[in-house]
Amino acid sequence: MREVSLAVAKDKFSEYAAAAAAGEEIVITRHGRPYAKLVAVDEVAQRQRQRTAVLASLDAYRARMAACGDGLNHDEVIALIDAQRR
Repeated sequence: MREVSLAVAKDKFSEYAAAAAAGEEIVITRHGRPYAKLVAVDEVAQRQRQRTAVLASLDAYRARMAACGDGLNHDEVIALIDAQRR
């Protein structure tokens, strides 16, 4: 992961866009603080698919809970946490 200031990122945007497309994360800072992140589109799409899958599993679990009245057991909590970390 590389950090660059917003001013530098403006001057060398093509270089940083190519690096991001190659798989590198570029964090753009403003006044020394993280401001934006430049990543490859595939990576963003993959993260979005993972979030969608986790939310779908939570929705399915909520439906099961409503039907049976059961609460979360230990294994289900661990599985949901692990799924979110991926």
